[in-house]
Amino acid sequence: MIDTGAEVSVVPPRREDRKRGSTEFSLQACNKSRIKTIGMRSLTLNLGLRRACQWIFIIADVKTPILGVDFLHHFGFLVDIRRYRLIDSTTQMNVKGHRANTTSLSPSFCSISPTSPFHELLTQFPSVTKPCFLEGTVNSVLIL
Repeated sequence: MIDTGAEVSVVPPRREDRKRGSTEFSLQACNKSRIKTIGMRSLTLNLGLRRACQWIFIIADVKTPILGVDFLHHFGFLVDIRRYRLIDSTTQMNVKGHRANTTSLSPSFCSISPTSPFHELLTQFPSVTKPCFLEGTVNSVLIL
């Protein structure tokens, strides 16, 4: 699922991922609820745009994989909301999708616990958890 309201891209955990337990980092859904994270996973996607897209996804307590604006921005993908297409701005190729009949959590980074050893460091460098290209994002959910 593509969600232009999601700051980060996530995948659901596999059975073996759940055994590891959650990390200290959590995401925040658009309804302000916390989404537990378990770690990271590198995946290579073939979206039908004649190039492979390797990305490191956050493993999170979600039911559906979500491609967020971090992924879209990195690969130069544009979402055509009217025609339900994903456009590769580099190759000008596009792939057709359809409107989702589901609600996305639109995950974004959440503040880390003050008791975490990383809290002070992340306070000094807030840009680490806040992508700078998200101003004026329009929410759109598209299924490829």
